[in-house]
Amino acid sequence: MRNFTFLFAAIACVALQMQAVVVENVAGELSSRLTDTKVTELTITGSLDARDFKYMADKCNDLTGVDLSSAKILAYEGAEPVFGQQITYQANEIPQTSFFGKPLTSVVLPSDVRIVGYAAFAGCEGITQIEFPASLDSISGYAFSATGLRTLALPATVTKIGEGAFSRCEKLTSATIEAGHIGAKAFFADVALTDVKFGSGVTAIGNGAFAGCKSLATLRWSDATQLALIGSEAFIATQMSDAALAKFQKLSALGAWAYAGTPVAEVTLPESVKEVGEGAFFYATHVTNLVLPSKVTKVAPYLTAGTNVANTNIWGNNITRIGDFALYNLSDIDRLTIPSQVTYIGTKAMAGMTGLTRITAKPTTVPLLGHDVWAGVEQKEVELAAASASYLSAMQWNEFKITKRYIMGDANSDDLVNVTDITTIINYILGNNPENFNFDAADCTPDSIINVSDITMVINLILSGNTTEVVGEWEVNTEDNVNIDDFNLAPGETRSIDVKLCNSQAYTALQFDLRLPEGLEIVSIGKADRIANHNIHSGTLPDGTVRFIAYNMQNADIKGNDGAIITLVVKANQALAPNDAIEVSHTVLATASDESFFAPVTVARVGNTTGVTDMSQSTAKVYSQAGRVVIESAEATTAQLIAINGISINLAVEAGHNEYEAPAQGVYIVRIAGKSHKLVVRN
Repeated sequence: MRNFTFLFAAIACVALQMQAVVVENVAGELSSRLTDTKVTELTITGSLDARDFKYMADKCNDLTGVDLSSAKILAYEGAEPVFGQQITYQANEIPQTSFFGKPLTSVVLPSDVRIVGYAAFAGCEGITQIEFPASLDSISGYAFSATGLRTLALPATVTKIGEGAFSRCEKLTSATIEAGHIGAKAFFADVALTDVKFGSGVTAIGNGAFAGCKSLATLRWSDATQLALIGSEAFIATQMSDAALAKFQKLSALGAWAYAGTPVAEVTLPESVKEVGEGAFFYATHVTNLVLPSKVTKVAPYLTAGTNVANTNIWGNNITRIGDFALYNLSDIDRLTIPSQVTYIGTKAMAGMTGLTRITAKPTTVPLLGHDVWAGVEQKEVELAAASASYLSAMQWNEFKITKRYIMGDANSDDLVNVTDITTIINYILGNNPENFNFDAADCTPDSIINVSDITMVINLILSGNTTEVVGEWEVNTEDNVNIDDFNLAPGETRSIDVKLCNSQAYTALQFDLRLPEGLEIVSIGKADRIANHNIHSGTLPDGTVRFIAYNMQNADIKGNDGAIITLVVKANQALAPNDAIEVSHTVLATASDESFFAPVTVARVGNTTGVTDMSQSTAKVYSQAGRVVIESAEATTAQLIAINGISINLAVEAGHNEYEAPAQGVYIVRIAGKSHKLVVRN
């Protein structure tokens, strides 16, 4: 009987201990109102502050359940630290380490709590779920680290998730994060995590946020997610299968080692990205295609080392530096273009690229190199298309099979960039196999693809006015020409004038320069019927000359053999001299078979009506005699003596008989009073 009584008393004692205790508290008085420190289930109403949390942290070591739903957390500032060195505490804040390591299995947070402090529930392995109130806006570092949470749903009000906040939650399988900045290592080593859903308010994924989540393969994103940053090691050692980030138009940076060692296969980065960190895809062996956005200026060390990237279009034109081991062991790439702004290529940056057959080096100044840049590559078997002869004597570079340098845009390899290169590129696009086609020079973008974008780039080069490489020097080899008839125009007047092509054979494209006299401006430009199916581009060169280009995307011939191709509306002002001229020069005529013909300079007299009244009625006589040019004119005027090589000499003509010494024997054109006179000068 005595033993039975003892057993009954023991059971009653345990039941009493497990009984829920409700305390109506006044902030700072929990130590006097809760005398049973062995309590397991505690409900607090009224108010409490940091001192009450400190009492529970130090004395209530058997807590399995805490209900604070009806409690109000007040601010507190004491003379002495409460937790650690902290003296001041905000209202609606659960202080740091308040329930650290407790055997809690259930927690109900206050309805207006705003902050969960550092490591507040860390190590509470018995907590399997928790409901977060809509008032919550911040979860501090390691707040729920190493808990038993299985699922997680954070409200959109949470704007900050601290470092390691949910790290090492080994039973956590799913998480919904609606907004905010996900801190460093926030979900580190959550090995069971397979399902993560991001809401539209997520702006950043911090360093190592999901590192070591070895079961995490995919992420679910809101279409409206405003993601701006993915930090270093964010997904390292996960099972992430893609980095399809193109839709995140605010994403500016991808951190170092972000996807290192993962089975990521698809990588698409938005143009907003300015930086991709060191080793971002290091030994992500499933990556076969990667294109860096145009705003990225440096290829970080180890960026794609050990991947299976095979595309040749890895970067754009703005790359200035290629880091150590950046393309290490990319053995499937056969062609590689080094952009023109690159100044340095790092140690072993391209080591192990055994599939290389051709490198196009576009920098005119040879980039500096680290050690063993091409270790393991049979360089003497690899063609190097170099932009300057300096590569021939540069260490490491000179081990390649170096080919002739070329000018960008010079598709037909004639050391000039002009409209004929456009016809050559068009023929290549049309599959017509043009002769002397230089793929690398034509690939202006460069993307290892020849298309209309390259034509656009050549047009821009031609219109740039770089006369040393773009226009070049040539000898006139045809009498066909582009010309304008002489005309009169009073100040303030506008008139339409025709730019004519006089051609003895068929041409598909042309370019020419138009130098206008001071006081004459072009108001509008129109196409004549002869080139109705052609594209026209024009641009003003630094010296004020206007350059014109006309071409057809099917390389169709310009119609006919004479007459207008372009109609200009011009306007005169008071600065127009009584007798001046329009000069048509640098005329290139291109055939459908990519031949170039260089035409002579022509000049059109422009008369201000305050000067010569009617130039078209001139009866000048022009001939050669005894090695001299003779002009007989009824009135004083000017004339142009144009040699077949395009050199033009202005002649002052007096009324009557005039003789001029010709520069040399040969064929000349004399233009006077709106007419052209062809003559041969012999001694």
